Amino acid sequence: MNINSIFRSDNSQFPDWLNLALGHSAKDMTSPNNTTNDGRYRQFFLSFDIDLMRIKSKNKIFIVLSNIFGYIKIPFPTVEYSNNQFFLHPIYF
Repeated sequence: MNINSIFRSDNSQFPDWLNLALGHSAKDMTSPNNTTNDGRYRQFFLSFDIDLMRIKSKNKIFIVLSNIFGYIKIPFPTVEYSNNQFFLHPIYF
């Protein structure tokens, strides 16, 4: 989610290319060795993300590369919520 699009303010101090990323995952849901629900849990993630295609540049090489790699998540510090606890990951990809 683009932060500036959420707040819709002309005076926003966030750059246009900065986004918030929300994620959901599950741990050991398909493990063949786990026949009970023990060890299976959901994970929720919150992090920042960079939208390379929103960075303004006149460099044609950068523009081409940002269009190619713009869909790849750049690692940032991430907050994880799982098992009723919060965890901070310095870098999470």
